[in-house]
Amino acid sequence: MFTPEFLAKHKEAGDSFDFNIINSALTPLDKAYMVINYPRPAPHPDAPEWTLAFALDVAGVDSRTTKRILDLHKQDKINDLRTTFNMWNALMQSDRPSNSLPGVEAAKSTLQRYAEIASNILAGQSKAK
Repeated sequence: MFTPEFLAKHKEAGDSFDFNIINSALTPLDKAYMVINYPRPAPHPDAPEWTLAFALDVAGVDSRTTKRILDLHKQDKINDLRTTFNMWNALMQSDRPSNSLPGVEAAKSTLQRYAEIASNILAGQSKAK
């Protein structure tokens, strides 16, 4: 996030960056991740459509994982909810094609391990192999 302090520092340093093109609007996916990682008992009155179920749908979470996350929310197990969502997210990211940036193979290996853990958690197992 470009804070005012960050922008002022870089502008003073003469960095060649067009400070007028910064996009500070949240996308639907940004909002979904916010609602999922910081769930409320009920949606904010100014955004009643942003229920946890709606956010999970916007994020593309499958029905089985959605049910698990909603159950955890009902039980007020927010840390478990976040873990389940983040493991699902890691599993989904592990299927993305690699690119040629430095460190990608190491990151991909870590991501694949997270995906294995996520797969085991989502399958109802208590721990990875």
